Amino acid sequence: MKLNVKNLFKNKWVIIIIFCILIVFFLHILDYNSKVKEGFLPKPTPVIYSDDTVTSYNTYIQDKTNPISVKSLQDIGVPENDVNSFIKNSIWPWSNEFTKAMKQQILNSTNQDLTQLDDTQKSIPEQWFTNLTATATARQLQIIANKNNLKCNIDSNGVLTGDGMYVLDASGAITDTVVLPSALPTKIPGFTFIDDMSCNPCNIGVGIYDCPFALPDNENLPLLPSFIMDYIWGIGNYYTLTNKTNISSNLFT
Repeated sequence: MKLNVKNLFKNKWVIIIIFCILIVFFLHILDYNSKVKEGFLPKPTPVIYSDDTVTSYNTYIQDKTNPISVKSLQDIGVPENDVNSFIKNSIWPWSNEFTKAMKQQILNSTNQDLTQLDDTQKSIPEQWFTNLTATATARQLQIIANKNNLKCNIDSNGVLTGDGMYVLDASGAITDTVVLPSALPTKIPGFTFIDDMSCNPCNIGVGIYDCPFALPDNENLPLLPSFIMDYIWGIGNYYTLTNKTNISSNLFT
């Protein structure tokens, strides 16, 4: 049999091309998983500003309506560079992904007025809005949990105890019985994990955004999170606009 060197060479290139395609495919999968599981925002950490920044900011907001205080900005971790940028440009610097989430949030509301976006960016930093949304979601989670005799064990200092929710007794007092996350969908009808069923949804109550979930609506059906919560959890492109229902739409309606 005569060996066809030319065909062999062609086949080797086909193998190389296929190999390269497989590498690109697996890199894409890894990149997607990292965005879903590791793209959540870091825990808010209080910051301190220089005296010059504090003075400049307080001077700038003197004639503003309902300005955010320096202490509030520091408590929610707004970077000092963002404050100085706001003073200089009269607009808060937002990330591209947060801006996209805000646009989707508005388009999914009853107003659908994108002029709200510019007005909001002129008065509210990204960190303030994400903190507000996460806090509202944590509060809603706790309200729904209480209705099902469960509670996240968070003390007055903001310290979370346990790997799940605790059972409440007949008087509403917290017991020592822990319900692990994987059992929560059976204990809270309509509650659904979006990604990992072993993560602790109570983490959101202490500013740790690593456990995406959907809360039940009035009919105990999963109510998908807002676009802002998608951004906070690092799953900004996980859902499409057409199948979204959100718990924070009243922020724009």
